Amino acid sequence: MRNLFRFGMVFLPVILLGAIIGYNISWRSQITSIPMDLFDTLENHSLTPVKSDALRMEVVNKILAQLDSSAAITEIKHSAELMIPVQVVRCNLDSVSIYLKPSAISADIYSKFAKELDAAVSPKVERVVLDLRGTAGDNYDAAIRIADEFLSGDKLIAYAKSIHTSTQEFRAQRPGLYEEGRLELLVDNLTSGASEVICAAIKSWKRGLLIGTKTAGEALRKERFVIEDKFEITIPTLRYFSPDGDRLQKNFAENTTGGISPDSVVDFKSHAL
Repeated sequence: MRNLFRFGMVFLPVILLGAIIGYNISWRSQITSIPMDLFDTLENHSLTPVKSDALRMEVVNKILAQLDSSAAITEIKHSAELMIPVQVVRCNLDSVSIYLKPSAISADIYSKFAKELDAAVSPKVERVVLDLRGTAGDNYDAAIRIADEFLSGDKLIAYAKSIHTSTQEFRAQRPGLYEEGRLELLVDNLTSGASEVICAAIKSWKRGLLIGTKTAGEALRKERFVIEDKFEITIPTLRYFSPDGDRLQKNFAENTTGGISPDSVVDFKSHAL
């Protein structure tokens, strides 16, 4: 009888522990399944009208806002979209000065930019004005290649950090089309994203002058992921830094403004080029 009692005392905690684990697993599986069905359940059974897709987007956006204010989720529109081709405007300011203006820093901008710069540069050209006012875009590879056209050797153009990968360095890799000579970059508060990588590299190496107002402070690589062919979630994946180590994106947690300050402050609304 005593042995039977001991047997029960040993196995009773084991049985209880097994029951707790089983309940915990069941509870967790129910909890993890709720978000997948919650919105549809509300739409189908709630007395108050509910649109599950809109509610799902609102909830997920609130979650993403806790991660980074640049994260977002949008509904995929399958209607045909008007694609505006990027272009590079080039003109002569005078006999020794040329002006270049890319409309955006996108995937196919580098080849167009290099073509225009190559056609414009000659031994008599002494000054290049690169207008990045209002120029946005998220193709950082193109931005790095454009900056490379103005920097010599293997100078560091930018580096990027992520909690998921080691630090990535981006350096000049080939002889540029305009490594010497006067260079001016026109910037404003709408100079954003990949354009800021160009600005930071030129300023850090004192290769040229930044003229205008402070840039936007939005140099952040984002990736887009499609969910259930209905939604597209945009998540920041890399932060970019100047060769001097300055963070190019504004710090939302510390409420800092970010951006790159010009060497010469000019209000272009009241000044001509």
